[in-house]
Amino acid sequence: MSAAEEPAKGRGPGQGAEPGAGDASLEAARPPPAQPPLAVSTAGWKSVLCQSQAAAGLMFQTLVQGMAQGWSSAGVDKLTHGHGPFTPSSTEVSFIVSLFELGLLVGSVVSLPVFVHLGRRHTLRVGALFFLVNLLLTYFATSAGYLYAARLLSGAGMGVNFTYSSIYLGEVATPLMRGVLILVMTILAPSGQLLSFLLAPHLDYWQLLATPTALLAVCVLLHFLWTPETPYFLMMHGRYDEARKVLLRVRRGHEPALVLQEMASIRGSVERQLSEAQSWRQTLSPPGVKRAALIVMVLSGSPALFGVTTVLSFTKHIFDEAKTPHAWLSSDLVIGVKIVMIFAAMFLVERLGRRVQLSATAFINFVAMLAMTAYFLCSRLGVDVLPAQWVPLAALIVFMAATGAGVIPVSHILQGELLSQPAKMLVAPAAAVVLSLSSFGIQVFFKMVGDSAGYYIPFGVYACTNLFIALFALFVVPETRGRTLVQVQDELRARALRPSSSRRNLFDTD
Repeated sequence: MSAAEEPAKGRGPGQGAEPGAGDASLEAARPPPAQPPLAVSTAGWKSVLCQSQAAAGLMFQTLVQGMAQGWSSAGVDKLTHGHGPFTPSSTEVSFIVSLFELGLLVGSVVSLPVFVHLGRRHTLRVGALFFLVNLLLTYFATSAGYLYAARLLSGAGMGVNFTYSSIYLGEVATPLMRGVLILVMTILAPSGQLLSFLLAPHLDYWQLLATPTALLAVCVLLHFLWTPETPYFLMMHGRYDEARKVLLRVRRGHEPALVLQEMASIRGSVERQLSEAQSWRQTLSPPGVKRAALIVMVLSGSPALFGVTTVLSFTKHIFDEAKTPHAWLSSDLVIGVKIVMIFAAMFLVERLGRRVQLSATAFINFVAMLAMTAYFLCSRLGVDVLPAQWVPLAALIVFMAATGAGVIPVSHILQGELLSQPAKMLVAPAAAVVLSLSSFGIQVFFKMVGDSAGYYIPFGVYACTNLFIALFALFVVPETRGRTLVQVQDELRARALRPSSSRRNLFDTD
């Protein structure tokens, strides 16, 4: 029996057990797409607090993830300078750093059965377990083998976060809070990385592990105290009473009648989605699902091709190659700008809309990468670039500002908004696998290509991919601002079923 078929057990007549059954009642329960989101107009501080509590454990876990990413620089630096339990060779250092990216693949795939059968909450706990074992292996490491396993598990923890965190927040939060919570989570990852950088000069190898261990302890405690299962998962498995209790809890402060109406619309949407995808092969067959899957795969599966992972991993090396003065200070500045701009994204995302924000920031990235391409091409051709030494710093600041303000956070938001329930089980891990493999490949080959043929080549590729994303967002990505997840699915479905001549203009934002 397939994963999509299991929840059908125990459904009563007219509850969507068969395709088309109870269509009239489902349509009545489903809110019209043009109306404001259900149970949002009365949202107050109680609802905000309850949704924040539900996300608190995940937020601490994301901060730990950021510190794990930052350890690649801080921890390895201590090892190579003889301030750790052993001194790794240059080859061992390369694998210690790059295995983190492969771990992302491991985490997204290994945790998939938990996501499908045990729920979103337990999936997040698996991520916390990966980080815990990583910390233990790192602390007791006596050779590179320990750190290979530790970095692989650390990457696995990131894989769980990357693949499933935005899905969890999307299923728990209201439309107004959904974007904010996902953006807060997006801020915490680079904040943890920056925290690791700031602590590194003042702590030894073992002390450097104390802060993430303490944060992880808080994370685990919050997961057990406050992290509820999502109402979507509970309804998929016929646990309607539990779903009602969770929804009333995270919508505290809303009118109970509106919450129950929202529950009815969620239930109708979930049952319809499951009836349309009775097996894994049918997951992408319902109207609108393929388009949503394509968007998520492109946006969430290929940040490495935008240049994001390269800039974060090789910031100082890039500045060294460009002969930029004060390379370390410039590196910290670039990461700091990204964090600040994610804060700015919190205010823009519900004003500009997903599509405009994503397209505009991707185009800005295109211009920044074009400037980097021109700089390194001129340097390669022997042109005197000394008067233009400011260009790499300015270009990377602009690049990270646009990345933080739109490209990365909006991609995370859309992953949590666009996918149907069955598609989440297939597309989200697939996007993580693509990201893991592409990141690993680029981490390994970026320096090799740059040293042998010139750094203008990879930066030229990044310029092209960012231009593609700008156009892709403008012409393919739908606007989801202010919609409930049910309304998003209804609009994707309705658009796919319309004759091409009657479809709305691609630039419509309503």
